[in-house]
Amino acid sequence: MIEPLDLNGPLTGGTVVLEASAGTGKTYALSHRVLREVGENGRAIDQILVVTFTRAAAAEIRRRIRTRLEEASTVLAYRLANDNRLASDPTLDELISRWAASPQGVEVLLNLLQAIDRIDLAPITTIHGFIQRLIQDNGTLLGLDPQRRLREGGRSLLQELVNDWRRSVLSPAPAPWQAWVQSHSDLSLDGLMKLAQLVDDDRDMLLPEPLDTGATAVDGWQQRHERFERLLASDGISTGEAMQQLCKGTGNKSPAGALLGKTKLAQLPELIAIARDRNDIKTYRKLVQAFSTSQLKRVLADPDQAPSSGLHGAAEQLCFEPIEQLLTDLVHALRQGAWQRRQLKQEMSFGDLLERVDPARLSPPVLAGLKQWRQQQLSCCLIDEFQDTDPIQWRLFAALFDGEAPLTLIGDPKQAIYRFRGGDIRTYRSAVSTPERQRFSLDTNRRSDPALLSVLNRLFAGEGSFGSPTIDYRMVQAPEHASPSRLRCADGSPAPPVRMRWLGEADGGKPLKLGELRDSLPQRVCDDLQRTLSSGMELQQGDGWRALHPGDLAVLVGRNREAVALQRELQRRGIPARIGRGGDLWQSPEAASLSLWLESSERQGDRRAAAALALSSVGGFLAAELSGWSPSDWGAWLQQLEQARQRYALVGPLAALEVVQAAGPGLPRLRGQANGEQRLSDRRQMAELLQQSWQDQGRPSAARLLHWLTEQQLFGGEGEDAQQRIVASESMVTLTTLHSSKGLEFPLVWCPTLWEVDGGVDAEAPFRAWDPSQQRRVLELSRRSGSSPRAERLMEARLEGWQERLRLGYVALTRAKHQLCLDWGRIKDSGASLPAWLLHPELRQQEAEQPWQAIADHISRASDLRQALQHRCDELGIHLEDLNPEAPPAYRPAANTQPLAAAAAMIPPRRPISSWGRWSYSRLHDQSQTLSPSAREEEGFDPDRESSPEDPGGAEDPCWRELPGGASFGTLVHAILEQLDFEADLSSPEVRQLVRDEVARSGLDPQLSNSLLGAIEVLLQRPLGG
Repeated sequence: MIEPLDLNGPLTGGTVVLEASAGTGKTYALSHRVLREVGENGRAIDQILVVTFTRAAAAEIRRRIRTRLEEASTVLAYRLANDNRLASDPTLDELISRWAASPQGVEVLLNLLQAIDRIDLAPITTIHGFIQRLIQDNGTLLGLDPQRRLREGGRSLLQELVNDWRRSVLSPAPAPWQAWVQSHSDLSLDGLMKLAQLVDDDRDMLLPEPLDTGATAVDGWQQRHERFERLLASDGISTGEAMQQLCKGTGNKSPAGALLGKTKLAQLPELIAIARDRNDIKTYRKLVQAFSTSQLKRVLADPDQAPSSGLHGAAEQLCFEPIEQLLTDLVHALRQGAWQRRQLKQEMSFGDLLERVDPARLSPPVLAGLKQWRQQQLSCCLIDEFQDTDPIQWRLFAALFDGEAPLTLIGDPKQAIYRFRGGDIRTYRSAVSTPERQRFSLDTNRRSDPALLSVLNRLFAGEGSFGSPTIDYRMVQAPEHASPSRLRCADGSPAPPVRMRWLGEADGGKPLKLGELRDSLPQRVCDDLQRTLSSGMELQQGDGWRALHPGDLAVLVGRNREAVALQRELQRRGIPARIGRGGDLWQSPEAASLSLWLESSERQGDRRAAAALALSSVGGFLAAELSGWSPSDWGAWLQQLEQARQRYALVGPLAALEVVQAAGPGLPRLRGQANGEQRLSDRRQMAELLQQSWQDQGRPSAARLLHWLTEQQLFGGEGEDAQQRIVASESMVTLTTLHSSKGLEFPLVWCPTLWEVDGGVDAEAPFRAWDPSQQRRVLELSRRSGSSPRAERLMEARLEGWQERLRLGYVALTRAKHQLCLDWGRIKDSGASLPAWLLHPELRQQEAEQPWQAIADHISRASDLRQALQHRCDELGIHLEDLNPEAPPAYRPAANTQPLAAAAAMIPPRRPISSWGRWSYSRLHDQSQTLSPSAREEEGFDPDRESSPEDPGGAEDPCWRELPGGASFGTLVHAILEQLDFEADLSSPEVRQLVRDEVARSGLDPQLSNSLLGAIEVLLQRPLGG
C-alpha cells in the first residue's frame, strides 16, 4: 500500500520507500528529510550518507541541503526571539512553527547551526564516491591499496585487450577460419568492443562456464566443417528436398530467409557449393545455417517438427559450437585481463570498485568489519534515483543499512532508463516490495501547468501504460491556486498544452518511410521552432508577461547526430542552439585547429604548417592578410611559434597555446562570430585536457600529443571531461537526447522522433539476459535463437527493451513546463512506439509475445487512421494539427527579451563566489569560466541565487586572468603562499626576492615575478572563499 507522504509527519525508522513521479520535488523531499534528521533526531550532518547518480546531482543536493539548513536556522532563531518571520514555503513554515513552540527549540537550532558549520564534510556523493571512501577507510580489511587511482571509462584499455586477442588468436589461424569469424557482423571490431564493454562494466553478470572440449575453437571448426561437407555430398539433395516439403505448410517460413524461398529449398546444396567456390563465406554460412535444427525451430509453426540428426545436426554443430567456444574464451580473457592490467597500473575502474565490495564475495569477518565501520561513521542513509541502482550496489547498501539503520530509497520506476549502464528494474522491485517496507509517494507536480498535467494524466491513465503489470501510473495534481496555463498566444488566449503535428502518409495511404522522415527532420522541426519564436506567444513571468526567446525551447531526439543536424540548421537560420548538457567535446571545430597547432609545433620552421595555423581559428588571420605578408612578417610569426614551442617543452601545451593566441587576431575575431564564445570555451577545455595528458604521459612530444588528440576525435572521449562546458545557454535552443534530458525541465518541449523504434537485441549477437533459476543476470553467448534457453531469454530481453523505451518516452513527455509538441503520422514500423501505445489503448495485447502487434497492423492498414486520431485527441485534450508547409517568418530576436547571459562582455567576467569554502589555486583559477544560469544548475548551482553587488567576492581584479593556468603555475603559487608572512609588506625586498626565487625554481617565465606579486596582493585582500 502506497500512501501520500506527509513531509512533516512522523519520522519513521527502518527502510522507507519514496516513489516520486517526475516533477514532484524529490530533491525537496530529500533535503527536508535531512533537515528533520539533523534538527529533531540530532544526527550529525557528517554521518548522514546521501547517495545519488552523478557528481552534478550530488553538488545540487548539497547546495539544496545547505540552503534548507540556513533558512530553517535563520527563521527559527527569529521565531525563538518572538519575531514571526515567515519561511519561504508553507511546509517549512509549519515545521519551524512546531519547533519554535516545543521545549527543544533551542536544541534544534543548535543542531542546525552545527550542521551548517560541517556541511562541507557531509558524505553527499555518488555511489562510486561512497565506495571509494569505504575502500580508503577499509583498504587493509578488504586487501586493497586505497591509493589506487580511479580511472573513469576504460575504452582504451579494452581496445588494447581486443586488439591483442585478435593478433594472438585470430591472426595466426587459417584464413578460412578467419573469414568464418568475420562473416558474423557482431564480431567486427565495433561488435567486440561492445561485448568487452558489457563484460567489463557489469560485474554482477555471470559469464558462461568455459567449454572443456579438449580442442581449440579453430580445430573444432575444421573437424565439424569436414564432417558437414561429407554429409552434404552424400545426403544434401535428399535432405534439401525433405526440408522443402517440411516448410511448405501454412505458418512456416524459409530457414534461408531472403536468400531462398521455402518452395526452393531443394536447391540449397547447389547454392552452398556456388558460395563456397566464390569464397563468399557470409552467404555460405547463412545457407549452411538453414540446415541447422535451431534455424528450423525458428521458422516452423511447430518447432518440435525440426529434425536434429544427420546433416541437420552437423550444420548445428558447425554453425554454432566453434563460435560459442571462441566467445566464451574471449569474455573470460577480457574480464581477467582488464583486472590484471589495471593492477599493473595501480588503477581501478568503477566495475572493479563494485566487485571488490560485493557482499556476495566477502567473507563473514570482512563483512562484519564493514558493518562495524558503518556504525562508527554513518547513522543513516538516503539513496536518490534508486530505480537505477544495480544488484551489487543494493546488496552493499542492504548489508550495511537495511534493518540496521534508517534507510530511505527515493526513486521512480517509471523513469528507470539506464539498463544499458547496469540499472536493473528487478533490483528496484525486489528491494521495495517486501512486506516490511513503508511506502510513500509524492503526488503534487510543481513543474508543469495544470492544463498540461490534465492531458498527461488522461494519456497515461489505465492499466499497462508502461507495458508491465508491475509499474502503474499514479495520477499527479498541481498545487492549489496554480495558474491553469502560463503560456498564451498572441491574441491572449491560452496556448494548447499539447500539440500533435500530423505528418501524414505516403501515396496510396501507405506508411511514411523512415529514411525520408529522418532526412527531413531538421527542416521540419526548425520551421516550427522559428514559427513559434515569431508567433507572438508570451510566457508568464511573475506578475507580467514576456515574449519567448530561444532559451525557452528544447528539442529532445533519440540520437546525438540528430541534435547536431538540428543545431546546424538553427544556426544557419540565425537561431542560437546548444547541444543539451554539452555534446562530444572532441567533435568541436576547435579540435581541428588544435591539431594544426600541434602539427606546426612538431614541424619546426615549416612555412606551410605555420601558414595553416595562421589561417585557423587559433591564428585568426585572413588569406588576404597572409598574401600581403613581408618576409619580416613571416619571421615575426615564426618567432612567436618558436617561443610557443619552447614554452611547450618547459611547462606544457596550455601555456604554449596562450602564446600563439596572443600573437594573432584569433580571439577577438572568433568572439565576434555566432557561437564564438562556445568555441573558445571548447578550445580552453581541450587545452586543459591536453595539459593533463601531457603530464600523465611524462611530457611527450607534440607529435605524440597530436596522436592522442586524434584518438579522442576518432573514438570520443570518456567520462564527464569529454562533455562540452556550455556558455550562454539561456539564449540558446536546447537540443538533447532523450536520455540526457532526464532531470531537466524546459518551458516548451518538442519530441519529434518518439515514433522511432529500436530494433532490440539481434537474433544472434550476445546480450545480457535474466536467468530465473539463478536469479542473476547472465551473458547469453549461445547463437541458437530458435533453441532453449536462448529463445526464451531473447524474447524476454526484447520485451524488457521495449518496456524501457516506453519509460524513456515518459521521461521525455514530462520535461515540459507549459507546452509539449509531438510528431505523429502513418509511419512505418512505429507500432511499438510510445505514442502508438498511448493513442490506441484498446488494441493492446498485454499477454502476447509482441503486445504492440495489433497496434502496428492498425497503423499500417486502417483507412480512417487520421479520423480516429482526431477523436482520440479530442478526448485527451490534445490539439491535432496538420503540418504547415509554408515557410516561417524570418526570426528577429526582440532586444528587450534577450536573457542576461546573451549580453555578456567580450571577455567573460570571472564567476563571483560569495560562500565560504575550502579553496585551492586550481579552483580559484577556474572562476574565469562564467556559467550561465542553466549551466550552473546542471553543475549544482542555484540559478535564482544571484550575487549581490555589495558581495566582496563580486569584484575580480583582471590581473589573475592574465596569468597562466595549469598544475605547474598552481604549484608555484602554493609554494609562495606557504612561505609568505601575510603580515609582511608585499613591496619589501624580502618578499620580492621570495617570489623571484620561487619563479626561477619553477622553470616558468621570469617575467612572471612582477605580475604575480600584484595578483597575490589582490588575493590576500579578498575574504575567505572569494
